[in-house]
Amino acid sequence: MRRGSGLLSGGALRGGFALRRPPCVGHTDRVRLPRQRPIAPGADLTGVSVEDSIFTNALLTTARLTGADLACTDFRHANLTSANLTRADLVKAKLQYACLEHADLSGAKLEGADLTHTDLVRARLTEADLTAALLDQANLAHADLNDAMLDGADLATAHGLSVRQLLTAHITGDTELPNRLARDPRMSNRIKECEAASRPASR
Repeated sequence: MRRGSGLLSGGALRGGFALRRPPCVGHTDRVRLPRQRPIAPGADLTGVSVEDSIFTNALLTTARLTGADLACTDFRHANLTSANLTRADLVKAKLQYACLEHADLSGAKLEGADLTHTDLVRARLTEADLTAALLDQANLAHADLNDAMLDGADLATAHGLSVRQLLTAHITGDTELPNRLARDPRMSNRIKECEAASRPASR
């Protein structure tokens, strides 16, 4: 390893600083980061594997995390404004109070992720899988939910949602919607459409 550089493998980042931490069992990819240097805006972490790592309060604006393995990673209070997270694995990630405004999460895996109080204003969630995700008090104003999977997602207290957004998403009877939207007959029709499309074709 080069002198003056740190090795982060399943590593931690507290207050924006990389900290050395033993690699997680089963991890093969390693990410080299400058020792004790803040993660800078625009950092390129494309395709990295940092599953179950700590990125609380991290500054990752405009960062490139395309296809990264970030399952179970802690991004609480992180700033990911305009970050590229397309096809990233964020299964069961902790994203409470994170800022993902204008972030691109197209095709991202967010099953079971905790997005409580997360800022998703104008985020792109096209074809993202949010199955059973928790979006308590999340702000989804103007977010692109086209073909987003929301089966079992909890959106009951989410802010900024509109009928127009949800008519492009995949919702089912298990999707928890805000009361004002759940009562809209267009939502009932959309749920029927999505559930019918999910049923196996009869022989």
